[in-house]
Amino acid sequence: AKQCIKKYCGSSIESSLALKLLDSTQTMSSCALKSRIFFSFLGLLLFPANLYLADVVTDVLLDLEYYESWTHPTNTTTNCSLKNPPESLTLQDYPGCLTAGWKVMYASVFLIVPWIFSAL
Repeated sequence: AKQCIKKYCGSSIESSLALKLLDSTQTMSSCALKSRIFFSFLGLLLFPANLYLADVVTDVLLDLEYYESWTHPTNTTTNCSLKNPPESLTLQDYPGCLTAGWKVMYASVFLIVPWIFSAL
């Protein structure tokens, strides 16, 4: 097909576009196909791994910050604003009432529990 296009169409712009289109429809070599499959599979594995790694790293940094404030307290008062009646409490009301030690404990539990379940 390439020889036919070159013979009858010459070196026009249309013939070069036709040749490029013809080249793009050719099947890949075995090595190129295997490398494309490998890198696609690798990309699919690395994307969730990077998300997990980013989540764990930020949780560890938060836990270290809580641990630092627990071992070297500068302000021992809590920013507790619990409301009465208790039915009007929301989840955003609780963290301000935790002391530094409890924040370390909760952050550590959130780091450790997923590993326990993944080991089962």
